[in-house]
Amino acid sequence: MEGTAGDLISLPDELLIKIFNFLNYDDLCRLSSCCHRLHTLSQHEPLWKEFCQKAWLDEDMKHSQTSWRDNFRGWFNEWGRYVTCYATVRTLWNRIEATLKERCPNVLLSLEGPAIEQELSVVEAQLPCCLPPEVRCSYRIHKGQVLNEAVGGLFGSVVVYQHHSSEYLMTLATQQMLSMIETMIEEHNSVILPLTVCPFSGMTQGLCLQNMPGLQAGQIIYHVPSTQGWSDTEPLGYFLTANSFLEWLTALADQLVNPDYTVLGGRFYKFYHNPSYVATTNDVRVSVSTTFVPELSRVEPEEKLLTLFAYRITLSMDENAPTSQSCKLSHRHWEVTDARGKTEVVDGEGVVGQCPVIKPGSKFSWISCTSFDTPYGDMKGWFKVHNLQSGDQYNIICPCFHMESLPVIRVDHLDDAEDEIGSQGDAGSDSIT
Repeated sequence: MEGTAGDLISLPDELLIKIFNFLNYDDLCRLSSCCHRLHTLSQHEPLWKEFCQKAWLDEDMKHSQTSWRDNFRGWFNEWGRYVTCYATVRTLWNRIEATLKERCPNVLLSLEGPAIEQELSVVEAQLPCCLPPEVRCSYRIHKGQVLNEAVGGLFGSVVVYQHHSSEYLMTLATQQMLSMIETMIEEHNSVILPLTVCPFSGMTQGLCLQNMPGLQAGQIIYHVPSTQGWSDTEPLGYFLTANSFLEWLTALADQLVNPDYTVLGGRFYKFYHNPSYVATTNDVRVSVSTTFVPELSRVEPEEKLLTLFAYRITLSMDENAPTSQSCKLSHRHWEVTDARGKTEVVDGEGVVGQCPVIKPGSKFSWISCTSFDTPYGDMKGWFKVHNLQSGDQYNIICPCFHMESLPVIRVDHLDDAEDEIGSQGDAGSDSIT
C-alpha cells in the first residue's frame, strides 16, 4: 500500500527529525510550509547547525547570536547564489592561505580582498555568457593579486638566463582583463576569461567559458601565441592546465602545500623536486628540480612543436663530511634522450661559467634549460671534479631526471583529438640562479 501524507504526520517527532536529516535546506523549507507541526519540527536547531557547517563551514554562528536557523539565513542573504560551491571553494582557499602564511607570508599579504557583486557584473557585461558560480565565488574571496616584483606571483616564478616570469592572480575587472576579453572575442571569436598574468612575458592562463574548436567549456589553458600577446594571430594550440576551475584551484592548493616545490626567500618558484632525483658521490649530493616553461614553448604547424624546460641543480656537502672530501668542479657531461630514444651528448667546462668549490657545509645551485620536440625526455650525466687535497679526479653522478610538458590541445586540425606532447633538446648552456 502506498504511503500518504497522513502516514508521515503520524510518525513521532524523533523519527521525523531523523528523516529531516536526509533533506537539504531547500527541501526542509518547503516541508515546513505544509503544516504547523512540520513547521515547528523544521526549526530544530541541530538541523540548521549541520546545514551551516556543511554549506558555510560555520562552527561559531557568525551571522546570528540567536539561532542556527537565523545564522543560516544570514549566510544565505550574502552568499546564497554560491550555496552549492562555497564550502568547496572556501576550503581550497583556506588551504592556500594557511600554506602561504607559513611558507610565503608576503605573497599572502599581496592577495587582494573580496570582489563585490558589481565588479563581477562589470566583467559579465563583457561576456556573452555568465561566469560559473565557483569562479564568481572564488573572486568573492580574493579578487586578484597586487603585482609586486619583490614578492612574486601566487602561481610561481621562473628565472632562466635573461628570461624572467612570475605568474600572478589577475585582478578582476581591471582594464587589462577587460581589454583581453574584448580582444579574444573580437579578433579570435574566443570566450576566454584570463585568470593569471605574467607582467614580464604577457603569458596568461585562461578559462574557456564556451565550447570552442578543440576546447570545451570549463577547460583552463595557457594561451600560446606564435609570437607575442593575446592579440596575435589565431594560435595553433594550447597547453592544457585543468579541465575545470575547481580542478585548477585544487592543483594550486596541492602545489603550494607540497614541500617538494621550491620556496626561496619567501618567494614561490615553479621548480618541482622529485625525491628520487638525488644522487650522492663521495659526500657530494646532487639534487635536481624541474619545471615546464609554457611561455617559451609553442605549438607549430604540421604536428610540430617546441617545448622548453628549466631545471635547477644543487650541489651540496653535509657540514659533518670530512674536509678531505672537498673538491672543485671542472667539467660537465650530459646525455639528453628524447621520446624517440635519440640521445645527444653535451660536454663543456664548468657550469654557468663557473667552477664551484664544494666543501663541508657548502651549497651551489644553478638553473639551465633544455628543449624538446617529442612528448617527453630524460637527462642524466656527471660532473668531473678534482679533490683539493689529493688532486684525484672523479665523476660526481647526476641522477636521471624526466621532463614532460602539459598536454597540448591542437586547433589547427579540428578532426584531431587532444594530443599529449612534451620535449627534447640541448642542455649545453647554463644560467645562474
